[in-house]
Amino acid sequence: VAQGYVVSARAFSAFMQGRWAEARALAERAEQISQEHGFLSWERATVRFVILWSMFYLGDWQAITRRAPPLVEEALERGDRYAAAGMQLGLPNVAWLMEDGPARCRAGIRAMIGAWDVDAFHLQHYYALLAETHVDLSERRGTDALERIRAQWPELKRSLLLMLPAVRNEGEHLLAR
Repeated sequence: VAQGYVVSARAFSAFMQGRWAEARALAERAEQISQEHGFLSWERATVRFVILWSMFYLGDWQAITRRAPPLVEEALERGDRYAAAGMQLGLPNVAWLMEDGPARCRAGIRAMIGAWDVDAFHLQHYYALLAETHVDLSERRGTDALERIRAQWPELKRSLLLMLPAVRNEGEHLLAR
């Protein structure tokens, strides 16, 4: 099990440094170890987030489309909202956007985020912001995307999530697009 934690830590480090191919390979190894040695559900889910987000940055959207929906289904069957939200919202949401189109994708985002606390801004709210903005951009609604980001940016800033380099960099990239 200790080896799995070390490999996971190396995967997270590679991801945070933008070494996505290495992050993906390490996270896939950590996922294998987690299945063999019984990581906790949230630990396995977090490793899978690294895999899916690395796939996005590597442009392997077909892999996301194959991999993410069954993982979300499995998580929902277990009642694991953390895993389901992390694998359906954010960058992996491209799978639903490509397969279901903007309207159904947006409905899925809203259904998923509706289960989260609205009194605080959680990482899942940031993931929903990313996903909804991608839908806006796919529909060529840049003004709506910019308004959405500007409306939620103060909450994102207060949440301190922008202190995470990956969140800050992706958020600024989203704002620039």
